[in-house]
Amino acid sequence: MAITKGAGPALWGPLALYLSNRMVAIEHSSDSLSFRDFAGFRIRIARASSRYIRAGQEGLHPALVVFCHRYPSTLLKLKEVLEPFGPWGIWRFGPLEMGPIILISTSTLKYTPRNAWLKHMARIPSNGEDFMDFVELILSENALSLEAKGVLMEEIMSIGRQEGRISDERMEAFGKKVDEWIQRETEAIRREERLKFDNETRELVRALQAENAALRAENAALRAENEALKAEVAALKAEVAALRAKVAELQARLGE
Repeated sequence: MAITKGAGPALWGPLALYLSNRMVAIEHSSDSLSFRDFAGFRIRIARASSRYIRAGQEGLHPALVVFCHRYPSTLLKLKEVLEPFGPWGIWRFGPLEMGPIILISTSTLKYTPRNAWLKHMARIPSNGEDFMDFVELILSENALSLEAKGVLMEEIMSIGRQEGRISDERMEAFGKKVDEWIQRETEAIRREERLKFDNETRELVRALQAENAALRAENAALRAENEALKAEVAALKAEVAALRAKVAELQARLGE
């Protein structure tokens, strides 16, 4: 059982609205599911919800998503328990808020670009064509980081080599495709980094130009203020000179 949280819409496709922002436990099965399997799922999600409540957490309770390859004909006899949920091939047990179980039959679910990840979740690709489809899906997913794509592709191709599910010729073709993709991604990253650097440089130049213009305006204002002070000083000097002349005139009259 795997547990994930915060997986993006690309992974959950039509279920993204219900699963993207909560803890999700994942189960896989290549066989058809039995009543006993379903009972075990109910116990697991009940325990997960109980731990969630004891921890004092708020929001949506954990959900359990079960991927099975075969059509779950046995479980679907529980008509009052499992109800269709979204596209045909997906069923739900329990309220969405309180620890639901979501059952996905990947062989029943119709392929659409939105369902692509869900279609690949239940089993390892069985032949070279399936491997190629999965690798292309990984390469085309923008929501995955370059590092995550590399890890996923390495794991998938390693499984294919170990289990003899993929020929040397097909592996060589995969290798070339991956090399081409890495080269394109690297060039795209470099272009983006150059563009980011150019944009940041332009922003810095604009900021420096604005700062320089502000300093020039401040300097001009200081100069104008200095000129005004000079004029005020000159006026005061003229006033003092006039006062001195009057004093000299008064002294001359008194001397007569």
